[in-house]
Amino acid sequence: MQHRSGSGLALFITARQVNVAQRNVEIVIGRLVTDEAFRSAFGQDAMTALAGFIKAGHELTPTEITALMATSPDAWTTVAEQIDPRLQKASLRWVHISPGRD
Repeated sequence: MQHRSGSGLALFITARQVNVAQRNVEIVIGRLVTDEAFRSAFGQDAMTALAGFIKAGHELTPTEITALMATSPDAWTTVAEQIDPRLQKASLRWVHISPGRD
């Protein structure tokens, strides 16, 4: 097996890094449109919500963070309203459960 040095390896690493970065962007956008609690947290304080996302093990570049924060929270809500509710992760924060009801 021949090993190439230089640009071939650099291209592989760069392509892999791009794929990982793109996947993290897809994950955060998916959460914004399907996870009501995350979307609400983002609307209240985008930087804190994204910091939590990063702390959970996802990587975002400064450019990606800036782009996400520049997008209106209303855009994520509008898209979420178009998604089938069966794909949504609803927040139970506002649900009132009466005691003694089955």
